[in-house]
Amino acid sequence: MSFEELLKYQNSLIESLQHRNQSLHESTKSVDLDSMVFKANQYVIKLTNIKKDMETIKERSERNKRRALKLQEQQRDYALEKELRRDEMIQREKQLAPIIVKNAQKNQDDG
Repeated sequence: MSFEELLKYQNSLIESLQHRNQSLHESTKSVDLDSMVFKANQYVIKLTNIKKDMETIKERSERNKRRALKLQEQQRDYALEKELRRDEMIQREKQLAPIIVKNAQKNQDDG
């Protein structure tokens, strides 16, 4: 083999190696792409779980609000009932109170 033939052969080998190197580099990029897709799927799962948790929290919150409103209504009813009982007691006391003032005025007129 002549020197020129060796140089041509060497250049072709270099080109072949460069081409293979480029192929390998591109394949490693696809591996990165695979890991990115895997991570994206993991994040989708995490987001789905967070969404479920948020929905559960929302349902609990709504239940607690309804319960709070019910308790407030019961407290209002209790306070109203207590006020009505108090008013009834006051009315009974007024009815049971002796009417001395009128009798005293009649005695003064007579005397």
